Amino acid sequence: MNRICIAALMTVMICASGCGPTELYRFETTEKLLSAWDKDIQGPKADYIRILIKAGADVNAKDNDGRTPLLHAVRWSDESTEIVTLLIEAGADVNAKDNDGWTPLFVAAANPYTQEMITLFIEMGADVNAKNNNGETPLMNAHSSGNLEIIKLLKAAGARE
Repeated sequence: MNRICIAALMTVMICASGCGPTELYRFETTEKLLSAWDKDIQGPKADYIRILIKAGADVNAKDNDGRTPLLHAVRWSDESTEIVTLLIEAGADVNAKDNDGWTPLFVAAANPYTQEMITLFIEMGADVNAKNNNGETPLMNAHSSGNLEIIKLLKAAGARE
């Protein structure tokens, strides 16, 4: 009984300090955005992401591994380019690093199907010379994957090893 009273009192105190339904809803939509790639969503995932962004989800929130929705989109989505564009247009940071120092450009550099996405990242100001926690760059990642077209794109943008 005491625990229930304490929980109720804490809720009232938190809400009195400015946490209303809007903040709670934003938190819930942000959590859904961060976990969107873990779910089997019926229909195009881009539509689901668009709804969450419109509802106020934080496009720069990070999960326990430090990954943002943008990094998840590059890594897991079948509709990556469309979702990446949605997230960037909503203000996603193209240079946000996860706990290992990986940016979305690092992940994209390892995938052969991401030339359009890499061009978009470069145009939006992604750091082509960013280093992860091991001192590796996106260009090194592209080299290790053997993506010649992506290597050319990165070098043309000023990437160094």
